[in-house]
Amino acid sequence: MKQKKHRIPNDIIFGMLSKLPAKSLVRFKSVCKLWRSFVTDLRYDSHVIIFSSSSSIQSVFFQESGSIKLVPLELPVKSPLFLKVVGACDGLLCVPISSQSILWNPWTGRYKILPIPETWSFEQFGLGYDRSTNDYKTVRVKLQDIQIYSVNNNSLKTLPLPWLIDFESVHWGTFGISINGALHWPIVFFGNVKTTIKSFTWEFTPATLEKQCSCILRLDLTHQQCRLIHLPDDLGHQPKFELLDFDGRICVVHYHDEGHIDMWIMENLEEQDWSKLMSIPRLEELHSDDYLSPDFINKNGEVMMNIRRKYRNRQRTNWFCLYKPKKKTFKRYEIETSKRFYQVITYAKSLISPGQLLPRHEERLVEAS
Repeated sequence: MKQKKHRIPNDIIFGMLSKLPAKSLVRFKSVCKLWRSFVTDLRYDSHVIIFSSSSSIQSVFFQESGSIKLVPLELPVKSPLFLKVVGACDGLLCVPISSQSILWNPWTGRYKILPIPETWSFEQFGLGYDRSTNDYKTVRVKLQDIQIYSVNNNSLKTLPLPWLIDFESVHWGTFGISINGALHWPIVFFGNVKTTIKSFTWEFTPATLEKQCSCILRLDLTHQQCRLIHLPDDLGHQPKFELLDFDGRICVVHYHDEGHIDMWIMENLEEQDWSKLMSIPRLEELHSDDYLSPDFINKNGEVMMNIRRKYRNRQRTNWFCLYKPKKKTFKRYEIETSKRFYQVITYAKSLISPGQLLPRHEERLVEAS
């Protein structure tokens, strides 16, 4: 008489797997295709905040006491002379390293070398995900064109820019925001490309300058098409603004000269319909040279903001404020470090391995068969 085999249900197995450390989970991807598919698709509700300075990248933990604890994240390769993150998407970071770049998952430690050199000051970068091909793509926006590099295919495609634009960045160290398969940059629009370039400087006619306006450049990674998105009418002609991701929607952060902030979200992309999310008053105890700069919005709708210096190249300070819109209150946090950091990045934990990006639908079809 054959002994009956007992099989543990998949939901119990997956529940146990989801509680394991990241590095252990990555190793278990090699057990079978079903486990690999589960681990690859695993997502976590919690987000981690990352600080980037010129020499290090650190994970951030906000303490109840009002302090901020920093945990260094070790780069898997030799650190460049000046460290800068140029893209973030689904838990992956893109970091230029001399004549190349790395696509890196800090949570698992896995990385992949990309043949992409460092960026220049007059260029912008971004990292996004193409759902149609399960492919992560790095994007480099240059003066006259856009370069799209496919991680899966190790190929580079160049698209001409049909407009004359400049980058509208309030702060140094920003990059394209990845939302729903598209990258977004704040820009100044000057019109169609009819002018010439001399020494990397646009020459404008008075008529061209009169038409300039601030807007958003959107690049759809699936169709590889660009479009311009108008800002809310209330922002005026050339406002000071930045972009955030609010629960999968574009969020415009509008800075007023008086010190307060308005935040708008895109309700309908096709109709370019905006609604005001909230207004954040100026923190009265701030010095006249300081202002608040939103960095991310948590799942409770609370806004974490850094205090910056207005007249010192808008550099960051060691102070943060958490604004609670329901109570209209601020809570301050202090960073216990002597380092000056340049970037604040919202990092969504994932188990994606940059070197093993394969079409997920193919994996599931093979397992089902």
